[in-house]
Amino acid sequence: MIDILSNLYGERIIEIQTHLQIPGDEYMVYIFGMNDSPVVVGHGKKIRSKLICDDLTQITKGHIKAFFVRCCLLYGEGPFDRLVIRCQNKQEALQTESVVHGLIGGNVLQLPPEVEDQLFQDIEPGSKSDMVLRMAMASSFSAIADLLKWDRLGLLSQDVKDVIGQKLAINFE
Repeated sequence: MIDILSNLYGERIIEIQTHLQIPGDEYMVYIFGMNDSPVVVGHGKKIRSKLICDDLTQITKGHIKAFFVRCCLLYGEGPFDRLVIRCQNKQEALQTESVVHGLIGGNVLQLPPEVEDQLFQDIEPGSKSDMVLRMAMASSFSAIADLLKWDRLGLLSQDVKDVIGQKLAINFE
């Protein structure tokens, strides 16, 4: 994945270790990959791209793709790639993202099968926890933000919160 993108975008690609390395107020395409395959590909400025630097203590709230990064970090074996491709403006970022999708994929919100298997391991199929977690995964906004909101609204039982909180390493309190 990195070789393909480096050949095409050269100096515009930055391998990221920390959110401090993400360029400030400019457009970019951001990529989070696992085992040389893209999991998340998107475009935007730093406020959106910082999710590729999420870790077990930092969650980018309100971003639909943050759930997928978190699950890979919890259940994937890596190695993990965090890349940005610098762009001149929003239009170039959109075009670059489209090219990247065509080259390497990453345009579906789907966990790698081995990560999804680990996430649902020990959760009884058809149980409330299974249903709530699958509903969150299908969110059109942000799975994590939805789970936290459902908790604030009193929609999640304690046993569901216990299971999902443990699986996603999030605190509902």
